[in-house]
Amino acid sequence: MSVVALALVAGVHAMSVTKLKLWSSAACPYAQRARIALEESGVSYDLRRTPGRAKVPVLEVDDLVICESLVITEYVAETAWAHNLSPEQRAIARLMVEVSPFSGYFEVLKARYDADDLADAVSAFAAKIGNFEKFLSKHAAGPFLFEDFCFAEAAIAPFVKRSVLCLNHFIDVDIRDVCQFRNCPRTLAFVEACLERPSVLTTSLPDEVYRRHEGTRAL
Repeated sequence: MSVVALALVAGVHAMSVTKLKLWSSAACPYAQRARIALEESGVSYDLRRTPGRAKVPVLEVDDLVICESLVITEYVAETAWAHNLSPEQRAIARLMVEVSPFSGYFEVLKARYDADDLADAVSAFAAKIGNFEKFLSKHAAGPFLFEDFCFAEAAIAPFVKRSVLCLNHFIDVDIRDVCQFRNCPRTLAFVEACLERPSVLTTSLPDEVYRRHEGTRAL
């Protein structure tokens, strides 16, 4: 049986488990997704750092082992968060993760050594922000998708932080300025709300760590 199926069949409520352990990596945005979800849920968990290049995140719930950041994030949301989403809302939230432009920041970073490539990459990134604005305009209730932070924001927020920080530092492009220039007020409000969310702040490293990490990867 797949990990996803195990997670759905197990029916373990995270508030009542005797042992919750997250294997993580400090600078990994995918691992931060899982940490944000756990922080939002308010459950107690044991954070472990993996040595070397071991795959992260991995969540151990008693004897159940769950991998893949989105699977973990949704599992925590469905078993431990105070609010529950309807099937329709979960579908919209999953779509939001799919249409989010922010994970594309790394492609822009990689293009920074050629002026033409960089211009094309920034233009494409800005166009995706425009599409995200249309999605938020149709579905979002406020700065977040629904009334409060949900698993979609937990999945996207690590990339929001890195895109704002790294693009500003390496190519002097601030996503917030792009939002204003392209008249994307909902996306701007979403970005600012994610950056200010306590669960995002408490699971983040100092800015210089991300700059050094992303700059090295993009060489």
